[in-house]
Amino acid sequence: METVELFIEEISNTSLQAIVVRLVDLILTNLPQTNASIKYKIPFFAYKKTICYINPQKDQVVLGFVKGALFSNVQQQLVATDRKQIRQLVFRTEADIDPILISELLQEAILVNELY
Repeated sequence: METVELFIEEISNTSLQAIVVRLVDLILTNLPQTNASIKYKIPFFAYKKTICYINPQKDQVVLGFVKGALFSNVQQQLVATDRKQIRQLVFRTEADIDPILISELLQEAILVNELY
């Protein structure tokens, strides 16, 4: 079974790799109780239930929140997808990452998972 570390090593685009490394670090720092695993060929993070995933794409990295539609989205940063419940943030550079915003969203993700 592939690990998140191996997944990161296999990202050939170094700028996308840096974004993924930073996001994984933020997730594990803010939610140390989460379990990371590879599903559908990308990293997923769960605590009791799936919380979020990181999906590197051609020129961006998506941080998807599985139950993001239930978030308050007071920051007005989450973007809807073609999936009913998923909401996401999109990063094109490492500078796009707002650690405070991500921390707030991760805390809300834990609350939503507890309630639903």
